[in-house]
Amino acid sequence: MSFKSGFQAKLILVGEPLVGKTSIRQRYMGAGFRGSYLTTIGSDFASKSVKLGDTIIHLQIWDLAGHDMFRSMRPLFYKGAQVVLLVFDTTDRASFERTQDWLMECFEIAGETIRTVALIGNKIDLEEFRVIAREEGIEATKRIQKKYGVPSFYIETSALTGENIELLFNKVSLTLIPESILPKIFEKDPGLKELYKADQEGTRMVESVDNEPAQKALHLFDQNINQAIMFISMRLDEAEKNLEKVQQEIKKLNERYITMAKHLEDLFAVIRKMDVDTREKTPKLDLNEEDLSFLEE
Repeated sequence: MSFKSGFQAKLILVGEPLVGKTSIRQRYMGAGFRGSYLTTIGSDFASKSVKLGDTIIHLQIWDLAGHDMFRSMRPLFYKGAQVVLLVFDTTDRASFERTQDWLMECFEIAGETIRTVALIGNKIDLEEFRVIAREEGIEATKRIQKKYGVPSFYIETSALTGENIELLFNKVSLTLIPESILPKIFEKDPGLKELYKADQEGTRMVESVDNEPAQKALHLFDQNINQAIMFISMRLDEAEKNLEKVQQEIKKLNERYITMAKHLEDLFAVIRKMDVDTREKTPKLDLNEEDLSFLEE
């Protein structure tokens, strides 16, 4: 595929719950992004095109739920991933330590297509609560690069203020482009060259990298996930229709119950009235001891 006409890249946002994955994606995409939130399967999808020089990169960003209840669903979305955006909270050491588990899960499923790992320390606006130093993030990135053999870099962000969010995705996009294309991009935008050099930590791609397997895997993933989404949507529509029918039946039963309760209330009122009338019409017997003496015989 021609780089000038553009190509697709699949990014997966992973990490513990509440580290700010969705906020990072929302901050980058802006208010008018095209997306689809699939609550039932624990994924949030959005797409955006990035133009760097004459090169257009169509980013598919999958924000995967970090909760354990969605663990069984996540492998479906790892397939064909080229970039791992691994987020932790700089004020939460547990979220930082869990990044190793997340990477292991990613590479077990999509290790053949992953080309870049961005380790992201989010919430730097809460500097007074920071427990993870920048140096720890850089060292962790070096370990990732050594263990998995893929270009990696570390960056700190604030989804709240927007700090480094645009820079993060521009840097990721640059790492996906072969070196033969980069000079033309840098010629049009010298600032991107400085960005590419900054905190390099092995992010430079080599020309020998074959992008075709990743593109094929991504295409296959698109087909499978679209079919899955259509199937799930159909089942959800059926479920909603069935639920609507059930709700209508419940409403009818409730109306019948209210009617029956009213009838019973009227019936009991009649019975109580009859009981009172009967007691009033029954003559009272005035008996004394002599009248009851026959009981002793």
